[in-house]
Amino acid sequence: MNWRDWGLDGNQYRASDSRDHLRFDAYTLGATGVPFIDSDRHRLLGSVHGGTGANLDRFSAQRIGGGVNPMGWDFASTAMPVLPGASVWEYYPEHYLIGNAQYRWEPIFFSYLSLQVL
Repeated sequence: MNWRDWGLDGNQYRASDSRDHLRFDAYTLGATGVPFIDSDRHRLLGSVHGGTGANLDRFSAQRIGGGVNPMGWDFASTAMPVLPGASVWEYYPEHYLIGNAQYRWEPIFFSYLSLQVL
């Protein structure tokens, strides 16, 4: 593959700056019942998403946004970090750590009310 510099005059991006990049992403999810409440309708959920990288550009960096993947890819929906209040794929960070704690109550089948803390 032939890598070359790109961009407008004065804002050149050198191909050597991002050709050899390193990226590591990890996440963990968990769910449990609420202590002292014996019901499957009350749940505590938690997740932590984190990652780091070197020599990343907008094409190789992890995309963090405020919603589901607009391409309709359901296979990675739990692996994608969601940052409420951001637009879809708004941030392209080199380093990030996002924690989320949530209480969910299911008043009727497949309807959830939740309280979320980031």
